[in-house]
Amino acid sequence: MPILVTQLRPDELEAVLEFAKSTGCTLEAGDVDTHVSLLAKDGDTIVAAVLGLCSSGRSCELNVCLGKADASAESAEPGATGVLTGELINKALMKVHGAGIRRCRINHHGQEEIPSNWPSAPWTGQGDTEAA
Repeated sequence: MPILVTQLRPDELEAVLEFAKSTGCTLEAGDVDTHVSLLAKDGDTIVAAVLGLCSSGRSCELNVCLGKADASAESAEPGATGVLTGELINKALMKVHGAGIRRCRINHHGQEEIPSNWPSAPWTGQGDTEAA
């Protein structure tokens, strides 16, 4: 089954926060802005999430939470984790930009190594980046 990426709905928040804890990301429900948050599911199984925290009207923080690489058959393909991560971050940055937010910090949680597509991008978690 293909992995489906959707906007995080408020009724999914508790399940996503439990998933996020398994990746080392501990957030409170009141901190998460569902308008800039995304969820990736393989059927009914959560495989990844981007949890947005808006600190002001002009900046935010995106927490990318990735499950284990073998969470789905599709993620077992070489490079699939990096492709999913890139898709999640690109969609989240579009949502952030659409909300008029111009500064965004991206934090990585979950897998030990950053997926291979991150080093070539300016949003590697090394610091803040400006949304274009």
